[in-house]
Amino acid sequence: MSDVFTIDVLDMSLAELQCEVISLHSRNVRLIALLRLIITVMKVIHFTLSQIRHPQAAQKLRVLQAIEYSRKYFPLKTVLRVIGLSHGRYREWKLVWMTCHRALDRLRISSLSHTHCRINENDLGNGHI
Repeated sequence: MSDVFTIDVLDMSLAELQCEVISLHSRNVRLIALLRLIITVMKVIHFTLSQIRHPQAAQKLRVLQAIEYSRKYFPLKTVLRVIGLSHGRYREWKLVWMTCHRALDRLRISSLSHTHCRINENDLGNGHI
């Protein structure tokens, strides 16, 4: 991935701005061409995420993260259509992930409260309190 540069366009001359627009247009055209290539290959080989019966949890999480990032720029329906994931399967993956995430949070909180209780019991047993 290329570096990100910020530019203060207010300090640029007209020629510099025109050069920047041409550069950005060229980059945009290249990215669109790459995206079309990827989508075409996916269609030709009939690839969809719905064909994968049991992706691993880490793979699902990566796809969900990519979807969430893409939703900043595209509607969910478009993102799901591009990657070949049904809305139902997306909801199922997201529900499972959210359920697991909540369970882990509860486990951490429970673990912290049990640790706290043990510390208090140890303090009582040693006569510190």
